[in-house]
Amino acid sequence: MESRFLLVAVVIMAAITFFSCKKKEDVVCYTPKQAGIQGKWKQDYFLDPLAFQPLPEWEKIEFRNDSFYMNIRIWAEHLTALDCYQQTWIQYQKGIYKIDNDTLYMNGVITDSNYVLKIGGCHNSGNYMAHFGINYCGEKLILRIPIYGSTISEYKLLLNMFRAN
Repeated sequence: MESRFLLVAVVIMAAITFFSCKKKEDVVCYTPKQAGIQGKWKQDYFLDPLAFQPLPEWEKIEFRNDSFYMNIRIWAEHLTALDCYQQTWIQYQKGIYKIDNDTLYMNGVITDSNYVLKIGGCHNSGNYMAHFGINYCGEKLILRIPIYGSTISEYKLLLNMFRAN
């Protein structure tokens, strides 16, 4: 009697477990159109584990029409000059962008925090040009960022759209 009760209980638990599971839907990734990435994006995490650190933190990328505004937190392994004593700083860029096939091209300048051209001072100044592979996967952007001079050819960065709180 007791073993029959135990068998019925196990069968019921197995049935509940089996029928409560849902198949995970496949996330379809595609190359976004220029209008499809409009808005503000922030870094969620790196998709690929990396053997080296530090990596920049992408605090904000905003796409407006054909323009971009970007804030990236940079970590320096070594101090660059005596008067530039910060080991971490935020670099601001603005410019124009376009998407061609699966590549995002960004062409602009390094600015101050008000997005006014930075003429000199500590850290980087001047032109900013970059290109990344880009995919749109389930309401997230994935940037494939090339790495030069390494055994790893690229790292993948996942971006989420800013949500108003």
